[in-house]
Amino acid sequence: MANSPRRLRSVSTSSKKEAAEAAPRRRVGRPRSVDSPHPIDINIGHRLRLRRTLLGLTQTDLGRRVNLTFQQIQKYERGTNRISASRLVDFSRSLDVPITYFFEDVQDLPQSPMSPELAAAESAGESTGMKRRETLELARAYYSIEDPLIRKRLVGLIRAVGQRAGIDIEV
Repeated sequence: MANSPRRLRSVSTSSKKEAAEAAPRRRVGRPRSVDSPHPIDINIGHRLRLRRTLLGLTQTDLGRRVNLTFQQIQKYERGTNRISASRLVDFSRSLDVPITYFFEDVQDLPQSPMSPELAAAESAGESTGMKRRETLELARAYYSIEDPLIRKRLVGLIRAVGQRAGIDIEV
């Protein structure tokens, strides 16, 4: 009889293990219908990158301001990781913008998840317009010119070059 309780205990322990292995695991967090990041998370990440670049900050610089690594900043900027509300407040304070800045383009986003091709292009860093690094660098350099006459002449030069190339540039 001394061995009975021990045997029952080992049987119940193995039964618990078998039950745990057989039971499906519950997923915690937001359910995902696709493996790509949500368009809103990507948009907020782009806005984060835009403001950081316009201020001339590196990912490391911003990470130091909000106590994160540059890798985490990269994940936020790509939309791979979602930014929590408290972290968004940290970013808005560090980048000197209202929280609404991160949501300015949200109504323009598609309601359905991205196509696999678009998601692959986004993750590869391909984007257009103000999201290109060279555009951001150009804007930052332009606004660093203090003399308004020089800025006006620079815009004229860019228009002239564009017209010569057959592109009509309107500002």
